[in-house]
Amino acid sequence: MSIRRRIALLIYPGLQTEISDANQMARDVVSDFKAHIQRFSKGYARANNPVMILDHPAALVQLMEQMAAHEGVTHFAISMRALGKGDFFQRLMKPNGDCRTRTASRLFQWFSDHWPEDLEWPEGIPRPPKSDKQKEVV
Repeated sequence: MSIRRRIALLIYPGLQTEISDANQMARDVVSDFKAHIQRFSKGYARANNPVMILDHPAALVQLMEQMAAHEGVTHFAISMRALGKGDFFQRLMKPNGDCRTRTASRLFQWFSDHWPEDLEWPEGIPRPPKSDKQKEVV
């Protein structure tokens, strides 16, 4: 313990308690922050928003490939069904291919709503709940 700290404690004995409380508060904040980062890294930063997974282009491509293989169609067909344009996944599969967060969110919801019953949803990709429109149809 430094001489300055000893003198401060002699002058103001309650300082040790305040320092301990401040240290505990800092530890609590760090602990909360670590827990938040851990949830974020698993893709659960926001409820029902799987777009927060760290690599959403790769997840979208994986969903597209599995659905296309299951239905015997190409990525052009899946892109046309989901977005009305056939080249979306072709651009996404290029090196450094990316899309806007809103588009990714819309696609995750589309895949969830149109996912075949006899095909298992890929592990490691959070699945959003079906939209209200799809719940009414089913």
